[in-house]
Formats: sequence, structure tokens, C-alpha cells
Amino acid sequence: MGDQAVTDLFVSYKSKDRPRVAPLVAALEADGICVWWDAHIGGGTEWRETIGRELAAARCVLVVWSNRSTGPEGSFVRDEATRALRRGAYMPVCIDPVEPPLGFGETQALPLIGWKGNSNDPRYLAVLAAVQAVLAGRERPAPPVQMPKRGIDRRLLIGGGAAAVVAAGAGGWWRMRGTDTGDNRMAVLPFANLSGDPAQAYLGDGMAEELRTALSRIPGFQIVSRLSSETVRDLDAGAAAARLDVSDILAGSIRRSADVVRVTAQLINGRTGVERWSESYDRQNQDVLSVQSDIATRVATALRNSLAPAQLAAVADVGTTNVKAHDLVLQATELGTNQDGEAVSRKVLGLLDAALALDPDYAEALAAKAGAMADIATFYTVAEKQPAAMNAAIAVARRAIALNPDLPRAYRVLGFLLKNQLRFADALTAYRRANALGTDAGALIGYSFFLAEIGHARDALAQADKAVALDPLNASAISAQGNAHYLGGDYEAAITALRRMLRVAPERFYARYYIGLSLMWLGRTDAALVEFQAMPVDDMFRNVGEAVLAARRGDRATSDAELREALKVADDQAIVIGAVHAQRGERDKAMAIIENALAQRSPDIPAIKADPMFAPLRSLPRFQQILAQLNLP
Repeated sequence: MGDQAVTDLFVSYKSKDRPRVAPLVAALEADGICVWWDAHIGGGTEWRETIGRELAAARCVLVVWSNRSTGPEGSFVRDEATRALRRGAYMPVCIDPVEPPLGFGETQALPLIGWKGNSNDPRYLAVLAAVQAVLAGRERPAPPVQMPKRGIDRRLLIGGGAAAVVAAGAGGWWRMRGTDTGDNRMAVLPFANLSGDPAQAYLGDGMAEELRTALSRIPGFQIVSRLSSETVRDLDAGAAAARLDVSDILAGSIRRSADVVRVTAQLINGRTGVERWSESYDRQNQDVLSVQSDIATRVATALRNSLAPAQLAAVADVGTTNVKAHDLVLQATELGTNQDGEAVSRKVLGLLDAALALDPDYAEALAAKAGAMADIATFYTVAEKQPAAMNAAIAVARRAIALNPDLPRAYRVLGFLLKNQLRFADALTAYRRANALGTDAGALIGYSFFLAEIGHARDALAQADKAVALDPLNASAISAQGNAHYLGGDYEAAITALRRMLRVAPERFYARYYIGLSLMWLGRTDAALVEFQAMPVDDMFRNVGEAVLAARRGDRATSDAELREALKVADDQAIVIGAVHAQRGERDKAMAIIENALAQRSPDIPAIKADPMFAPLRSLPRFQQILAQLNLP
């Protein structure tokens, strides 16, 4: 296997990930791939030379990206990946939910997250097919379509974008009934793209989203948010209205040619099917903003014929008079909503910069830019450069607010950034201002998680309930309800909400971790273990849950083993590892991690206030001193 002349595949990985990489190597060898990796390499002075020779000789270099290899200790893996990329042999896979480091995003990494070693698993077969294609000199097959990510879409927390659309037909449970707001609710469905060019789809989706924003300025009226509206896009008006419990549906279509745009819009009473208003527009492309403004004004008048002139002007405002700048913002919004990753975030930023070059005072574009900068600063910037990147994003958000003091999105982004700087009181002020100016589900979800984290569970639940009312098919909104119940100590309600979320989005198995913990706090340890064991075998949170459960049952050996497994993925200074030590009675270890998190100004540290995992530490003076230093509002 070490013979340079016959090596097909070199595997680059972080040594601490070896137990997780070994099944992949074994499977590839069983399928006839000649693999070289350093599991059996000897010590001495020649090991670097041996690795260099094998790396240069291999026809394909499989780079395994993980929490460790993308982190500070992964420099050797990044060096090997750079050499492979330089000669066209680079083949990336991910075993953790991470993005490859900057410079490696052009080639999509194949996902192996949660893979259990089954050689018939489609994820492994995709890797095998890609390797075989490279070795045969063929073009790499297109990556398989990925399921939506587990967890909360971070863009909701930052204040922009929507989570991946949940498939319609998941069951009738989510049909809202008995609300007293149905007569004051409407939904805007995505405008159908009739251009024949799929690349133009962003126009219809973008116009619909901007109309939602505009119509949400009608006093006393609720506009269903984007995710739920897009989920029912293929239903007729009556069925869509019934699913969302709304009185009215706005639908339409858009067709754009080189010079002309044709837009049709129709406002329908969802209960009777009677058309309340409709219009067709044939205009020059440069008049598309006036079309959007006219639709918003006409619909608002049909819904509320007593609006004051200032209210109508607010509904009609599209934020810019530059058609090209507006189009670039729509493109950025569509891209950021439907795709993820560092390369995507930077492309979004480029589109927004281009829009601002055309209209420097376009406040909505500045707010969106601040959100993209916050995303890059938080998730794709090395620690020593994060403060400057955060401050730059804050400056852009404040400029957007200076131009338009009534722009909710700018305040939402500002709140997220201030929270990450541990400026909690200022963050709370920003979030409150955002929600006073206008509500959408994404903003409410982010606000709810923030409130729950700083110990305001009741207020967090109120925001989550509003989010579900506005976006009843959004799994992240339901998750916010479960999170508020959990951190508020109502574990039965948390279990109910999280099971409901799993019916909408069964792939979000992280919910089982919190269901398991809730059952554990209620003393139902056997049921808790069932939940943890329903998670993927190599999921770090499964290991954390089983480590804590075993410790509470007095099974120290199992607890030790599960903690060791968790540490193969998690940094030993991670807050979640501090929680495990707290539950195991290792208070000094737990406090050392918390003190380090405070010194590093980790945005995860406010979790110590409300999370029951840290309950064993709350009587300690050291713990209380840290809470006092955080100055949580």
C-alpha cells in the first residue's frame, strides 16, 4: 500500500480524526482503490519526506474536512490540500458540518456527515464514484442534492434569509385552526417565472418577498412569511388560504425580455375564490420598480381603504430609484436564501457592493451588506481578525440606520453583532427596535433565541409564538418554541414542540438531543437514552447526551467513553464540554472552560445562565462572579 508507483489515492486528514477516517479507507480499499494514508507510517526523520513523496505521486488526494482540520490545528491538512489543488488532484469530503477553509470553496465537498461505514450508503457511493472518475480521467459527477441542514439557519439569527423550504404534504397537523387573526392575514405567493429561463426565477421570488415587506407596513395586518408562502406555491388560492389560515392570497407572474417586463397580479379572497383586484402591466424594464410600487399600493387600498397618505407612501416605497441596483439586491437575496457557504456569502457581498456602487444611499442594500459581512465575520474569519470584521459590519448597519431609521433588518443585524461582542444590553435595544418597526418570522426567531439565551424565557416564547403564527410551516420557528420551553424549565412542553418540529423536518435530528435532555431532567432516563440513540452514531451531541446520562446513572465507564468520543469532534475548551464536566461533578474543569470562554469573549458564554446543564455550578461564587461580569439584561 505504500508503493509510490501504484498509489491511487492519498488521504489527507487530521490525525485525531483517524478513528473516523479508518472506515472510509477500508471501504475504498474494499472497492479496489489503492489508498495511501499515514496510519502505519513510522517515526524518525524521514516521515515528512515519505508523506511528501506519496502526496506528489497520488493521482487523487482525498482531503477530509472536519471541525479539527478546518480549525487552528489543521494547518498541515491545509498545506496538503493546497498542493493537491495546485496540481488538480484535490477531492474534498466533509465529516462534520463545516465549510472548507478560504481558498478551497470552488470544489464542492461531498458530505459524509453521519456516515456509519455502510458501503451501500448513497453518500459513500457518491465519494466512490467521484474518486473513480478522477482516476479514470473523466469529469467528476455532479454532487448529489443535499437535504436541508440540521439546526437553526444562522441567517435567521443574523436577520436575513429563510430556511430551506419544508416539503408540502408533511401532514395535516400544521393547518392552523381557531385563530382570531385569519381575517387580518394574507399570503403573497411567489410570482411565477414565465420567461422560460430558470435563471430569471429570482425576479418573481424577489418581487413577492418585497411585496410581503411592503404590505407588512399595513397597520393591524399580518403577512405570512416567505417559507410557508413558498411551501404552498403550487396550490390553488383556496387550498393555500386554508393551509395558512389567511383571508386573502396575492399571486402573479412575471416575464422579462430584453426590453420589456410583463407582470400580472391578482388578489383573491381565499375563502370565496372571488377576485378582489387584478392588473396586468406591460412596461419597459426600467419601469419595473413603479410596477412593484403600484401593486403594493393597489393591494393595500383593497385591503384597507382608509389608509392615510403617509401609510400608503410607506407601502409604496421600494428603497431606490435605480433599477439595476434593485435587481442586484434581488439576486443577492435569492442567492443567500437558497445557498450557503463562504463562497456564497462572498458572492452575495460582491453583488451588494455592485448595487451600492450604483446607489450608495440604498439603505436596504446596506442592511443586507451588513448581514453578509456579519455572516463572514462570524463563521469564516479567523479569531484574531474577528473584532475588526465585526466592527466593520456594525459600521455598515449603522449607516443603513442613519439613512433609514425605520429599517428593521438593519437593527436585527446590529443586534446580532452586538450580542456576539457580548454587548447584551445594546443588543437587546437593537432587537426591540427591530421588532417595534416590523415583524417577520426570521427576525422573531433570532430575537426569541437571544431572549431565551439571556434568561428571558417567557418573552422568548412570546416571540416564538408570533413567528409560528407568521410562518406556521417553518421548522425553525417551531424549534424556537421548543428552545424557549426548554430553557424556561417546561420540559413537557419542550418535548411536545420539538416532536412537532420533527414531523415537519425529520432530518433535523438535533431536536432529539434536547428531547433526550428534557426526558432526563424529568427522570425518564430510559426514554432519554432511546432519543439519544436515534441520532447518528458519530454525532457529537449524541455523545454528550449519553455521557451526561451515564454519569447521572452512576455508570462512570460509559460516561468516560462517550466523553472521549465527543472530544474527537469538539474542542476540549468548548462550552458544551464544560457542561458535561458540570454534570459529571467536575466543577473545577467546568469552571476553567467557562473562565476561558469569558477571556476569549466567546459568543456561546451566555448559555451558562439558563441552560440546566450548568445548574450544578450556580451556587459557586466563581460562577456568580462570571454572571455578574456578563451583565446580562
